[in-house]
Amino acid sequence: MRHSPKIRQPITLLLDENIDRRSATFFRKQKLSVRFAPMGASDEHIYTEVKKLHVLLVTHDSDFANSDSY
Repeated sequence: MRHSPKIRQPITLLLDENIDRRSATFFRKQKLSVRFAPMGASDEHIYTEVKKLHVLLVTHDSDFANSDSY
């Protein structure tokens, strides 16, 4: 039985406002797609965007470490 190869989706990162925007250059050199969270967006808004867009959040915000909330 042959298995079809899995199609890999490119990884997209969502950089929170507390991440230095120059980090995007590094991530892009690693062939990662980068988006930026809107400045001043609430944690709830960012979390909603992460789920909707299926992206990985890069942040220094310790609120996102609370697994009961996010």
